[in-house]
Amino acid sequence: MIVTSTGFQLCTGVTKRAWLSCAKGSSALSSRDARRSIASKSDDGTQASTSSSSRLGLTDHLAHETYRTVGFYLDGTMLTIPKALHDVFGEEQDGLSIALIAALGLGIAGFFVFVAAGELAALAWYRSAAAVVLVADIAAGCVANFTRGTSSFYAARPRNRLVFIAIHIHLPAVAFLMGWSIEPFALIWAYTIAGALLVNALPWGNVQRTVAGAALAAALCVMPMLEGMTPIGVGVSALFVVKVLYSFAVVHGEAGQGHEKEPA
Repeated sequence: MIVTSTGFQLCTGVTKRAWLSCAKGSSALSSRDARRSIASKSDDGTQASTSSSSRLGLTDHLAHETYRTVGFYLDGTMLTIPKALHDVFGEEQDGLSIALIAALGLGIAGFFVFVAAGELAALAWYRSAAAVVLVADIAAGCVANFTRGTSSFYAARPRNRLVFIAIHIHLPAVAFLMGWSIEPFALIWAYTIAGALLVNALPWGNVQRTVAGAALAAALCVMPMLEGMTPIGVGVSALFVVKVLYSFAVVHGEAGQGHEKEPA
């Protein structure tokens, strides 16, 4: 019995030591696994952080480049214009104005082709092409003549102003090319040229703007009521009146600064 009891105690002691050893080993393994897991998560976090930083860097770069591009058009920086284009843009022009002039000219010309497709298709190709070019010129001029660059260019050249008004026969020319009735377009053209000459002769500033604004309002109201006027013709006529009678004939804002009005 003593031997059995001693043997039992010995076995029990061995079992306890084995269990403790296993427990310690298991604990060590668990600790190593935990450290490896933390290290792995740390590496993943570092990689994610690096990837995120890389994406942020690319985003910042794109945002910076976009800002630079947009800023070029919005900051009002004046660009030197080639001499051949002075009559359109003036000697200097800002990027936004150039973009808007081109956009409106091409956009209105494209819309004109769309709405007048049937009429244009019935004409000889050269008549259609000439009509579209004239419409594009009228539309682009509506914006160009409001800009500081173009208005300043003509403010310093009174004779050029008179020549500009005199050569603008675009409206009756478009009517002729399109085969529309000439009478209403000739009447609007005569009214526009007479009004532009009157506004051009007035002192720069509030008087010019007020008279030109009144004349423009009257023309826009009456032209749709003229006999023989077409819906497309109303749009083209409105652009023409705005361009010549108000946009060009009035010297706008800063354009008149540094220039004294001189007799032609």
